[in-house]
Amino acid sequence: TIKIIHDASISRDDDSVIIPENKNITIDLNGYNIVSSNEDTIINDGELKIIDSTSHVDSEGNIIEGIFINSTNSILKNNGKATIENGIYKLTLGGKTNEKCKLINNTGELIINNGTFNTNGKYSIVIFNTIGTVTINNGTFENSETYSDCIYNETGTININGGKIKSADYAINNNGNGIINIKNGSIENKIYNNSQGIINISDGVINGQLENHSNGTINISGGQYKYNNNRQIVNNKSGDINITGGKFDVNGTFIYNN
Repeated sequence: TIKIIHDASISRDDDSVIIPENKNITIDLNGYNIVSSNEDTIINDGELKIIDSTSHVDSEGNIIEGIFINSTNSILKNNGKATIENGIYKLTLGGKTNEKCKLINNTGELIINNGTFNTNGKYSIVIFNTIGTVTINNGTFENSETYSDCIYNETGTININGGKIKSADYAINNNGNGIINIKNGSIENKIYNNSQGIINISDGVINGQLENHSNGTINISGGQYKYNNNRQIVNNKSGDINITGGKFDVNGTFIYNN
């Protein structure tokens, strides 16, 4: 276990912290703050756990935890297995149209049991998953600027079992032929299936539009849905939307099939 014992700064020119294969490392934020300006602050090729052993709720209900801030791109690039138990993680810089900045970049196995994760720049992504597997059991995920995604998936699998996901733009963007399973949690703003992928929703509270943009599939078997504008569910091109359950609060057109 590596326990942080004071606030720390990592400069743009500092090397990434690399965890090699066959290594098992725990990083304890221990209530302190890490401010980084280099890209891919931690590269994990082994097994990593990030915790804050001092995490607690104060008398006013605020969560008090260590904060890990990156002002460039990617606090964690995970190619192995990573588990985040708690802590606060922030990306303060946005990217460009074709080069979005990512708070966490995953190609391996990522498990998030709790924590607060947010970006506040345009063209940014909170969780970027390419070929890996992401399991979200709890936590708060938020971006506050447009042209950004909270949860972005390409060809991997994302399982959402709980937590709060809130976006100024795309809450969930399934951009390739990957699979996203939403089994619980709160999601605010658009759920977007952009290609040949599959989104399965069996429970949760969704406040936003669902759009099947191409020839993918959205399966809805449960959950509560609300959208204050027209066209709550949009099916474009040759995609499929299958609804076998759920409770829908409709304001205007329920399903728009284009």
